[in-house]
Amino acid sequence: MENLTPKKEKKIGGKNEAKNNHGVRRKMTLFSHTRGEQELSRVVEELFFYQRKGKTKRQLFEQRLDSKRMRLETKDKVARKKGWTEPDYREILNKAELLKKNQEWSIRGGQRLGNKYLSFLDLDIEKEKMPTSLQSQLGKNANCLLDYLNCFHVKTKKGYHVYLLTDYLLPNSLLYYTDKFGKRRIIGSIQSKGKYVVGFDSKNKKLIEKGSWFWHVKDLAGVKEKLGKFFIETGNKEQEKTDNCLTELQQKLRENQIKETVPLSGLNQNINHGKSEQQTAQIQAKILSKHKTLLPDLWKASYLDWKTKQIGYFLVNEYQREEALGDLRIGSTRNIYLIRGYKHVFLNKIL
Repeated sequence: MENLTPKKEKKIGGKNEAKNNHGVRRKMTLFSHTRGEQELSRVVEELFFYQRKGKTKRQLFEQRLDSKRMRLETKDKVARKKGWTEPDYREILNKAELLKKNQEWSIRGGQRLGNKYLSFLDLDIEKEKMPTSLQSQLGKNANCLLDYLNCFHVKTKKGYHVYLLTDYLLPNSLLYYTDKFGKRRIIGSIQSKGKYVVGFDSKNKKLIEKGSWFWHVKDLAGVKEKLGKFFIETGNKEQEKTDNCLTELQQKLRENQIKETVPLSGLNQNINHGKSEQQTAQIQAKILSKHKTLLPDLWKASYLDWKTKQIGYFLVNEYQREEALGDLRIGSTRNIYLIRGYKHVFLNKIL
């Protein structure tokens, strides 16, 4: 007569390990009191490892984004279905089916991915109205930024897409770059809740596999800090209107200047026997731009004097660079102490 008594599992290794009839080692949890619960635990564990087994890093990355609540059907960058901004929106067609149908697919921003929020950094460098020299400089800055982030990114027709994961939901923002003349230009945006980007493998969208999957950062302050190192600012449309008014004022003042160097406000030119003495001044200035000069040990920073509404510049020596340039963030206002040399103005210290 066949013995119907279940076979006892042989304990091996640690206290919580066992070997079943098929010779497969598995862990026994303290809460698995019945064979049914143990079997369910085994199935879930094997299913989890099965999904990752034999897949490349790119396939695993695509698997995280190609889900019903993340993907979106678009054609020529326009959403094809209504209600896609609603929280309960789901896209039935997968990435492959959307590519076959419209040659593109899109990914929704502001969605939860685990315990993080997904957003996109959209950099548009190659614009028609932007000077070629500025495009070249922005391209260098963007490449340095991507090397610094060391994460997957998408090469687009006009620039790049970087996928961000943040602890807090990012607001939809604009990205700016201020040139050496103080002109502020929009070079992209941060796409978050209620926005989307066309996904990789679509037309003119090539995925560059490098480093980690995402750019991991805590919040908007962390994003601003990292972008500021590459002379990129963030803002919104209301701030853009204010800055446009300020830019127009700067351009008018610039046109009225004959020389590139504007005399410092508050300087008293003391003349002694036909020679000017060394001149110093303390001013409150808004930093408009900063960049390296052709000389290896000098940096140049442009500013707007709040008192006189005049635009000028000063030079930063190599020994001041580490401390001063980090504190002189573009768009920030600082009280600075300047000193005039024979031809140029130099930074003395930041107050």
